[in-house]
Amino acid sequence: MSLKFGEEVFVRITTTVLVPYRSIESCKGDRVVLKKMPWEEAPTTFRLEPKTQVQVSEKITAFLQESPSSKSKASSSTPAARRAAGTRRSPQTTKNTIFAASKESSSMQADLMSYKTVIVANGAFPERGEALELLQHAEHIICCDGAIDKLAAHGFSPTAVVGDCDSMRPESMERWAAILHPDRSEEYNDLQKALKYCLREHLAPVALVGCEGLREDHFIANLSILATYGEMLPLVMVTQEGIFNVLYQTATLPAHCGQQVSVFCKDPNLPLTFHGLKYPVKHRIFQHLWEGSLNEALGSAFTIELHGEGTVLVYRANPRD
Repeated sequence: MSLKFGEEVFVRITTTVLVPYRSIESCKGDRVVLKKMPWEEAPTTFRLEPKTQVQVSEKITAFLQESPSSKSKASSSTPAARRAAGTRRSPQTTKNTIFAASKESSSMQADLMSYKTVIVANGAFPERGEALELLQHAEHIICCDGAIDKLAAHGFSPTAVVGDCDSMRPESMERWAAILHPDRSEEYNDLQKALKYCLREHLAPVALVGCEGLREDHFIANLSILATYGEMLPLVMVTQEGIFNVLYQTATLPAHCGQQVSVFCKDPNLPLTFHGLKYPVKHRIFQHLWEGSLNEALGSAFTIELHGEGTVLVYRANPRD
């Protein structure tokens, strides 16, 4: 009934809809109302299924009744907004795990396969490894419009094509017209528009592929998007060479002994502690992005401990052949 991805706990409202608890505004009878997103004219409402209505509504009600003021504050603001307002999340005493990994099950491949929604950006198309395997096992493929020809050429059919359509050929627009979701807004790029589509459709967790290659400036921008939208839904970015996770609190990640690991902290006032890495640090504040790079896992998992509030990107490199 409830699932955990990273630091976020989700509740299954219907057979096909999974939403984070903190996105729920209210639950009355068989109706669940979500918090209104900035781009929505009205909040999204779902009707619970009769066979699970009582159990689901009780779980949601218990969550909403547990410290409602703090839940509301945590749900309606970003870390930056909370810092500006002088409020902070309490450092976590328990270690969360990415991909629901555990000491008994540290297989990164199995963990990644829990990401059934995949967004394909218009970078280098995945040709091998976990990125390609994610596509092969995906239940929903959301394709940025510029990548649709590459996706189709590799034998994949998308669930939706999203973007401003300025880079689509007329033949492609005609072929995929039934699942095309044009978004002409200039405030967001196509990757952001695809993520907004996943938020509207309550598709989570989401893996991002095709984000690197071609242009380095796009890749840097995509990493920033990962850090921003990771607060709204569980995200992972899988490249040809490795995996990026975004952390907002202490987390344990699966690994293999000798795996190359880099940690990037963009908050100069956030102390970090590394456990299970070759070069451990304790309550270390990094002043530059490069300072936490080029580390190495000592075993099947490692922990990045955040002593405060902030955003951390963790990169795990694929093993070399």
